[in-house]
Amino acid sequence: MIRILIVEDEFIIGQHIRSALEGFGYEVVGHAMDAGSALTMLRDSDPDLVLLDITLSEEESGISLAGKINQTAPRPIIYLTSHSDPDTISQAMATKPAAYLTKPFKKADLYASIELAIYNFAEGIAPSPKPTEPPQEERPPAVIADAVFVKHNRMLTKVPFAKITYLKSDRVYLELHRDEARPLLLRDSLRNFEDKLTDRFLRIHRSYIINLDHLDAIGNDAVQVGGNELPLGKPYRQELLSRIQS
Repeated sequence: MIRILIVEDEFIIGQHIRSALEGFGYEVVGHAMDAGSALTMLRDSDPDLVLLDITLSEEESGISLAGKINQTAPRPIIYLTSHSDPDTISQAMATKPAAYLTKPFKKADLYASIELAIYNFAEGIAPSPKPTEPPQEERPPAVIADAVFVKHNRMLTKVPFAKITYLKSDRVYLELHRDEARPLLLRDSLRNFEDKLTDRFLRIHRSYIINLDHLDAIGNDAVQVGGNELPLGKPYRQELLSRIQS
């Protein structure tokens, strides 16, 4: 689940935004009303994205706060503002936000901006200040730090690498199995997804990749991963043994 911090000095507006975000299925980690509180919440809750009002009522502006965020803990920032004058926009764009929404904005624009901001940030794509259509279903997974974001039920779902037990290829689909959670069914190939994974993952069969941290046992032609027995292909057995012995 994507975690979002709201920085908005108007309490009622902030609560309306919170309601919209939670309706989309996002997790709101906090609502800060000034720059100091925002920095504290940023440090304590480590959100994936920040919705930031440009004109905070305190001495420090949203633009100044965005600069600090970019320096200390870079992540996508979406500006929210009632001002669309050229000077304000120019100053805001210098901080390279993921998007710039002018109040009042539509829920659809907010949703599209968040989905694109997360995806583009993970892929290193230059941000666009204008909201466009939500990402398409066939977009590949995106990686931020220790997690992968995958498209599921029209939302980007955050899956920490540590929670992935194994992946199984099923023709044009990919089953992503998770610790203590339901598997996710993705329209993707094992080969394409393999490039996104860390070195804790290893292919053990043409149709399976496992997380070595969830490996329980190794047999001649099968392994136990998270309580599941998976096939072990002959060409992959020696590599698996060398990895666990190193």
